[in-house]
Amino acid sequence: MMKKQLTLIICAVLTCLCIAATGRTETRAASSAVTIGEIDYDELTMKIYKNGNSTIYFSASQAKTLSGWDEVSGTAGTDANGASFILTDISWASSTSDVTFYLRGDDTTTAVEVKLPKMPTGFKAIFDKVNGDFTFAGNEESDFFYYRKSTDYNWIPVSFSGAAPAGGITYDTFLARIEELRFKGAKLVLRLAQKKGDSVADPGVRPSKEITVSIAKYSSPPLIKLNITKLTLNTKTTMEWTNNLSGGWQTCEKNMEIADVAPDSLLKAGQTTGSQETTLYFRVEATEKKPCSQTMVLTVPAQTAAPTVGTADTCNVVYSYSDNKLNITFTDASTSNMYEYCLVASGDTFDASKAKWRTVKNSKVIKLTQKAADGATIYVRYKGANENAKKNIALTLPSACASFTANGFTATN
Repeated sequence: MMKKQLTLIICAVLTCLCIAATGRTETRAASSAVTIGEIDYDELTMKIYKNGNSTIYFSASQAKTLSGWDEVSGTAGTDANGASFILTDISWASSTSDVTFYLRGDDTTTAVEVKLPKMPTGFKAIFDKVNGDFTFAGNEESDFFYYRKSTDYNWIPVSFSGAAPAGGITYDTFLARIEELRFKGAKLVLRLAQKKGDSVADPGVRPSKEITVSIAKYSSPPLIKLNITKLTLNTKTTMEWTNNLSGGWQTCEKNMEIADVAPDSLLKAGQTTGSQETTLYFRVEATEKKPCSQTMVLTVPAQTAAPTVGTADTCNVVYSYSDNKLNITFTDASTSNMYEYCLVASGDTFDASKAKWRTVKNSKVIKLTQKAADGATIYVRYKGANENAKKNIALTLPSACASFTANGFTATN
């Protein structure tokens, strides 16, 4: 009896020692087939939940024996609920066709079929270079798209309509950025966003195939010049102009006059002050086949007052009669302070844009015969100057005109 009890005690001690040595005091939880968690096509990763299995195996076909399976490698992790998973790479799976494979555990060997979808290729985008907008196709299931410049990899999400997506911009903001790119032209790369998968039943959607869209640049702006003699612009009917970029554009007439497009730059009759600088904008008008050009900015300076005219020596322009001649002296004329004058016959109308102006560069007396000048009105003004950046010369309008009528040939000095 004692011998039997001793044997039982020894067995119990050995059992305790074995348990202590192995540390296994818990019963292993029952396992189940592996399941799929998040599938991220941007990161090209997939979570596989172990569900009580120690090892997960992969096979391109549903192999009958374990020898036909490969162990899945990846980074082990635990989710917020304490469930164990492996985060594995799926970059090996072709994006141009559906890819089917199988997963199983080492304990529960029931195979799970996983099908990763191919990349969508139906997304299209066409840029209308005339109106600066886009036409899309194949985006019916998407609320937003991504774009980047072809020269960088900074993807920016853009809503097709409504509020901006997280971290992105609205479609209107996108079009405003496109407008900025049109001055030099650019190439954009667009794609639809992925839809992450979360199970075998819903493996998600890959990002669409990337498409490249060329953004046509605006053509060069028209070169508008101000004719300082005629006070006209070399505009054409294929152009348009405005003095207020937010107020709309108007079609140009040929060789428009400053008086029509920048009247505030000119002095009114009898005024000596009150003119002001005017900014004008010009571009080539859009057609059905091409957009408008870039915009040229032209600043029309304010006109200065007319020179003084009379018979007194204190005037800028002094006139007198002698020997049946009209004598005109521009008292302070020089190469840096030039004048102009023209004669308008009695009965004719003065038109500054059609008058034949003569330039005066010094104070020598100009003598006009009675035959040439009798009854005519003589108009005088300071000569304008064309801009010359190299010589530091600014654009200057000719001054307002002063005038007198030559009708004193019977007078003597």
